[in-house]
Amino acid sequence: AREYERAHDMRRAVLGPGDEDCARGLLNIGGLLIKRGRLEYARTRLMEGLRIVRRNHQAERHTLEARLLALLAAVRLRQGRPATALRLYRSSLAIFVRRLGGGHAHVGIVLSDIAAAQSYLGSDAEAAASYRRSADVLTHALGSSHPAVAAAHHRGALCSGRAGDGDAMVASLREAVGAYALAGQGAS
Repeated sequence: AREYERAHDMRRAVLGPGDEDCARGLLNIGGLLIKRGRLEYARTRLMEGLRIVRRNHQAERHTLEARLLALLAAVRLRQGRPATALRLYRSSLAIFVRRLGGGHAHVGIVLSDIAAAQSYLGSDAEAAASYRRSADVLTHALGSSHPAVAAAHHRGALCSGRAGDGDAMVASLREAVGAYALAGQGAS
């Protein structure tokens, strides 16, 4: 993350603190900090990037804003604040759908993230439905052999099972096994 921070500092010095590339750099730094468990610092950097994007685009929503919101949601989910995460994920989803269309891979990924937050909140039936939508979008965008498709089906099956819907669980598990086979992976 230090290298990214140095690159960000140079970019900010050359381009100015409000440049869009600075916001992209902050997105990358935030992602690395999340992976390293430095959640509060990640949140600070992501909020800085979000301020840049919102200042530059004002009323117009931008996909970079959606990406920043999704990472902020991931921070909040890891901090045990699933309701806040769900709200941020839904904002991210709305921007992606508006800017990229409902069949884009980013839409499928955020739907999967929404499902994770719903499951965390104990809404496993809703989470299973969101995972199914995610799998449908990801299949359309990436093909049925992509590992993300298999993972969405697999997680949806787990949520269906916790929600007490055995038929949906079995159907999702079958889809997951088929997708894992196409992807050349075993279920994990």
